[in-house]
Amino acid sequence: MKLYAHLLLYKIILFISYLWLSLSYAAAQAPVPVLVSADDDNKICQGESVTIIATPLPRTTDPKYTYKFYRDGTEITAPSKTDSISGNKYFFTATKNITANQIKVKAKIVASTGTPTESGFSNEITVSIRPLTIPTIRKKATGGWTQLPKDVFSTDDPIILDARYVPDPNNDAEGEPLPGTGTGIFTGEAVKRTGSNEYKFFPSFATPGDNIIFYTYTQDENPNSPPSGCTITVQATITIKADIGVIKGLTPSVDVNCVKNKENPVTLNLANSSIPFNCYFDGTIYTCYSQTITYNLISITGKGISGDLNAGFKFNPLKARTAGDIDSTKVSLTYSITYENFDFWGNSLAKSTTAANTVTEKVDLYTIDELQITNSGQEFEPSSSFCRTESVILTGIPSSIAGQFRIKKPARPDGSIPPVEVRGTPYEIPWKNDATNYPAGEYEITYKYTNPNGCESIDKIVKFTLKEVPPAASITSLIYNYCVGEPIPTLSSPASPGFTTLWRKGDPKATTISGDSYDPEVNNTFANSVNIYVTQYNGTCESTIKTITISVSPKPIANFVFRNVRLGGEDEFTEFEDRTQSNGNTIEKKKWDFGDGDILQEGTGPILPGTHEGRTTGTYNNPKHKFLTPKTYQVTLTLVTSACPDAKTIPVYIFPLRSGFPYIETFENGEGGWLQKSDTLTSWKLTQPTGLVITPDAASPHAWVTSNTENTYNSLENSFVESPFFQLNTSSKLYLSINIKSDTEEGLDGAVLQYVIDNGKTFNDQLLWKVLGKRNEGINWYNTTGIVSNPGGQNTTAPAIGWSGHIYNSTDTSKWVTAKFDLSQVQQEAGDSPVRFRISFSSNADNPPNKTFDGFAFDNFRIGEINRVVLLEHFTNTSQPDFIQENKKIYETVKNNAVAAIQYHTGFPDANDPFNKSNPADPSARALLYGIAESNRTVLDGISFENKAFSVDVWGKNEYSKRILFEAPFKIDIQLTGGENDPLNIKTSIFKNDNLEDFNNPLVVQVAIVEKEVIIGADTFQNVLRKILPDAAGKHIPGPWIATDKARIEVVERTWLPADVAAAPNKFAVIVFVQDENTKEVYQAKQELITVPLPKDPSGGRNGIPTGWDSMQDHTILISPNPASNKVHISFTSIPEEDFILTVFDALGKVITSNKIAKGSSTYVLHTGRYSNGLYLVQMMKAGTTQVIRKKLFIAH
Repeated sequence: MKLYAHLLLYKIILFISYLWLSLSYAAAQAPVPVLVSADDDNKICQGESVTIIATPLPRTTDPKYTYKFYRDGTEITAPSKTDSISGNKYFFTATKNITANQIKVKAKIVASTGTPTESGFSNEITVSIRPLTIPTIRKKATGGWTQLPKDVFSTDDPIILDARYVPDPNNDAEGEPLPGTGTGIFTGEAVKRTGSNEYKFFPSFATPGDNIIFYTYTQDENPNSPPSGCTITVQATITIKADIGVIKGLTPSVDVNCVKNKENPVTLNLANSSIPFNCYFDGTIYTCYSQTITYNLISITGKGISGDLNAGFKFNPLKARTAGDIDSTKVSLTYSITYENFDFWGNSLAKSTTAANTVTEKVDLYTIDELQITNSGQEFEPSSSFCRTESVILTGIPSSIAGQFRIKKPARPDGSIPPVEVRGTPYEIPWKNDATNYPAGEYEITYKYTNPNGCESIDKIVKFTLKEVPPAASITSLIYNYCVGEPIPTLSSPASPGFTTLWRKGDPKATTISGDSYDPEVNNTFANSVNIYVTQYNGTCESTIKTITISVSPKPIANFVFRNVRLGGEDEFTEFEDRTQSNGNTIEKKKWDFGDGDILQEGTGPILPGTHEGRTTGTYNNPKHKFLTPKTYQVTLTLVTSACPDAKTIPVYIFPLRSGFPYIETFENGEGGWLQKSDTLTSWKLTQPTGLVITPDAASPHAWVTSNTENTYNSLENSFVESPFFQLNTSSKLYLSINIKSDTEEGLDGAVLQYVIDNGKTFNDQLLWKVLGKRNEGINWYNTTGIVSNPGGQNTTAPAIGWSGHIYNSTDTSKWVTAKFDLSQVQQEAGDSPVRFRISFSSNADNPPNKTFDGFAFDNFRIGEINRVVLLEHFTNTSQPDFIQENKKIYETVKNNAVAAIQYHTGFPDANDPFNKSNPADPSARALLYGIAESNRTVLDGISFENKAFSVDVWGKNEYSKRILFEAPFKIDIQLTGGENDPLNIKTSIFKNDNLEDFNNPLVVQVAIVEKEVIIGADTFQNVLRKILPDAAGKHIPGPWIATDKARIEVVERTWLPADVAAAPNKFAVIVFVQDENTKEVYQAKQELITVPLPKDPSGGRNGIPTGWDSMQDHTILISPNPASNKVHISFTSIPEEDFILTVFDALGKVITSNKIAKGSSTYVLHTGRYSNGLYLVQMMKAGTTQVIRKKLFIAH
C-alpha cells in the first residue's frame, strides 16, 4: 500500500512538472519549484536521513535549470555530514550532534536564460527530528553497574548484561536507566537469556578471541517524551583469553603473574581450576551443568627460568631482564588439559584429554615494584622525629598518580583522633600552622602503589614523631643602632622554664652559644652590621628564630658654613648653610643656637615668619639670622637622629664696615671690631706687651700680641686677628700702615698680612685669603722667604713669606717698626666689594731648648691716602733696540695717578735721536746731575737709582712701591692760563704738608713741559720732555722750612711758547717737582694736563718732529759749529738744483733773517755775532714749495 502511494505521488510530480515547464517556457522566466518529501510524515529519528525532491526536473538544454536549497534560511553551498545535494534532490541526515527538533527546507531554480534567471522560493517543508537516547552496554554486579571487562578467561563467571544511558561511555559511571518504557534485547554467540528480562554472557560458551555483544533498543510509542518509533542497535566486544590457570607460589598475597623484583628466585607451579556451577535459560527451560578442567604441567621455559619438574621451576626476575626491557618477560608454559563433565546432580558424565597432548602458552610475568618513601629526596631514618617548624615533603617511589599515601595521625590532647588522610605523591604535610589537624605525636605513613600492569606492591610504611617547638625567645628589641666608638652592651633573653636560650652570630646555622645573656662582640671601631639569631631549645626542637640586627653607623658629622658677616651691609642677615654629612643616618630634626640668645628649636622645613621678632628667616637647612652687634658668636647646629646625634659649634665673627679714610686704630679703646680666630689654640691677646723685645709703645701701649699664659706663643699655632670690613673705593690712592714687632724662631715661625674680598655672597669655607704684597715691596714689608710653619696657609707651590725672627727699631728698641704697603692693586681688584684684612700667625712644633720668644705683635693699623707723586725720570735714546719695550715695562708698573714721568732723550749713544736734537740741553743737564752716562736708565725721586734698566731684577718695581709710600712733606698746586695768541702761563704754588718737620736744606723747583704721546711709525713715545722752563737750573728756594710756619708759600711762575711742535690742548702736560738741592731727593711732584688753548708753533712744527724730517729726503743740511758764537757754516750734503729760502727764527718765533740761496750753492755762511745767546731755528725751504728742512742752532758767546 505504501509503495502504491509513492508511485502515485511520483506521477503527480511528473504531471505538475510538465505543466509548470509549459507555463515557464511560455513566460520565458525561471519557474518557482515545488518540493515534496520522500518520507510520508516528514518525521525521522536521530541517525536517520530524509530526501527532499524539487520539481520540475533539471534541464540540460536552454533554458538550463539548476537548484539552490536552503535549510533554516541558509543556502547549502557545500556537502557536510548533515547536508548534501544531487541535482533536484536534497539529502539531510540527523546526526547525534543535531540538537534542533526540526528543520525547514526551501528551494529556488536558477535558469540559464530568461528574465529573471532566478525564481522565487518554493514551498517550505518542515522535517521533525526525533531525539534518540543511545544506550551503553554495562556489566551488572552486586551494588551497581560497571564497564564491561575488555578480556576474560573462558573459566570466568558469566556476566549479567544491562543497558544504561551513560553520557560518557568511557567513564566508570553507573549511568542512568534508559528513558521511557522502551524495550531492548541482547544477542551474540555466548549471550543467553536467563530470565524474563535478564541476559548473560557465558565466557565458557565463547570462542577464544573477540566476541561481539549486540543490544537493539526501541523507544516507546509515547508521542510526547520521547517521540515514538525510533530503534537503535549498539555493540560491545569482549576478548576471551585461553585459560591456562594461575602460576602460584610467587609471592604471598600478590596478584597473578606479578613477581617481586629482587635477586632471590621464586618458585613456579601450575594450579588447577574448575568452572563454577553454571545455568542458562534458553527461553524454555533452565539447563545447568558443571565441568572440571585439570592442567598438567610439563615444562616452563623462558628468560630467567631454571629447574625442572622434579626440582621445581624457579624464576629470577633480574636475570630475565635485559637492556631495554620495560617491565615484563614472557615465559612459555607447556601443559595438557583434562576435561570432566558433571550432570545437574553432580554425576560424572565424561572425561577427556585435549586432542593435542600438550598445549603451549606464553605468559607475561610482571615485576612488583619495591616502594620507598622519602622526605625531600632523603630516606627516613629509623625513629625519625621532626619539629613543627620543619618541612616534611613526602614522595613515594615510584612516583605516579597511582601512588597514594595514607597518613595515620596521633591523638589530639583531648583524646580525639584526626581522620586518616589520603594524599597523592608528592605531598607536603601542612602542620606548621595547624596543630589541630596535625597534633604532636607519632605519625604512620603508608604508601600504596599499583603499577600499570596491575601489580600491587607491598605497602611501604614509615613512622616518625612530630614534636612541638618551644615558644620564641623572650627578647623584644630586635634593632640596635650604635655609633662608631660607642660601647655595645650584652644582650639578654632569659629562657622560659624547661628551655635553653641559644644564640648564633652572623649565620642561622652557625655554632650556638647557650645562656640567658650573650656578648655579641661587635667591632665598634668602624661601620658594620651584624645579625644575631636567638631561639629557645627544648632538647629536640628550637623555636622560631628572632633576628637581632646590631648596626654600628658612622656618626653624622654636623657642619655648616656661613656668609655675609658684615654688620650694616645691604643684606643685614647672615646666611647659614647646613653641610652635614649624614653618613647613612636619617636626620630627623635640626636645632640652631645663634649664640646671641636666639635659639631655633628642633624642627624641619621652613622657619615660621616672625621668629625672633623677624631676625630669623629661611629654612632649617638654610637659616638667615640678623646679629645686632659686631662680635664673635658661638653658633651651634644640633642634629636630632634616631641613633647617633651630633652637634657642631663654630665661632661666627660679625664685623663692622669702615669707609672713611684715614682709618686709624690704636686699640686703646678696645678691639675696635677686630676679632681673633684660630684653626688651633690661639695665643693672641689685646694687651700691653710685657716681653723683652715686644714692649709697649709709649703713645699707644695696647697692642695685639701672641702671648699665652707663659708670655709666648703656642706650638703648632695657626691663628688670626681679622679686621673690620673696609670700603676701599671711596678713595683713589690708599696705603696700609701697621706697626710691628717680632721675636720668633727665625725662618720657622712668623706672621703675614692677608686680605679677602668679601661681598657677602661667598661662604666662609670658600673665601680666598691672599697674601698682601711680596717681600721687598713696600716699606719694611716682609723680611723672610720660606717660613716653615706657613702662616696663613699660603700657596704651597711657592715658599711662604712674611715677618719672622727679630724685628724692632735698632736705634731705639722702645719704638716699633712701621710697615707700609700700597693698596692700589687691592682697590682695583675689589672694585665695589668690601675688603677685610687679617694678620696670620703660625708656629712649628717646638722652639729651641732654654729659649723663650715674645712672639709677634702689631699696633696702630692705618689705612690712609697716598699724598706722594713719585717723580720718574727715564733716560733713553731711539737708537737702542729695546727702548720701546723698556718704556712699556715701566708704564705697566707705575700708576698714572701716582707718578709724574719724564722721558729724557739723550745724545748718547747716538746723537741723531730726533727728540734730543730738538732739545739736547735739558736732558744733558739732568744726566749730568745724576752722573748718568748710559741710556735706558731710570731715577726715582732723585735718589733711587741703579745702573741698570728699570725692569732688570725688578729693582725699579720694588723701589717704586717704596717711594710711593713715603709721605710727601710738600704739596704742589698748578694753575695754567693762556690762549692761541698768548704764551702758556704756569703758576706753581709750593705748600708744606702737616707731616713736615723742620727742614733746613735749600730746594730747587723745576717746571717741565712733556708731550704725553708721540707716534712715529709703529713706535709710541710717552711723556717726552720738550722743555724745562726756563732751563735745567730751575728755581732756587732757600731754607729753612719751619714746621710750625704754616703760612709759608713759595710761588714759581713760568711761560711757554711752543717751538718745533704742533701745540694743541690735551697733548702736553706740565710737571712740577721739588728737589733737595743738596741730597737731590725729590720730595714731591705733580703733573697737570694742559687743557687750555696753546699758541701755534710759528715754524709750523708737526708732531714735535722737525718738519723737514721726511719732506726732503734728497737734501740734508749741516750746521757747524753748533753751538756757535760769531758765525756758522750751513752746508748742503748734495748740491741743490733749485733755489732755497733760508730763514732764521728766535725762540719766540720771530724772523731774525731771511735770504735766498741760489741753486748750485753748497755752503752758506751766517754771521751770528750780533745774535743773543739762546736757541734759534734754521729753516731751509725749497723755493716755490712748502718742502722744508729745519735745524736747531745754539748761540753761546
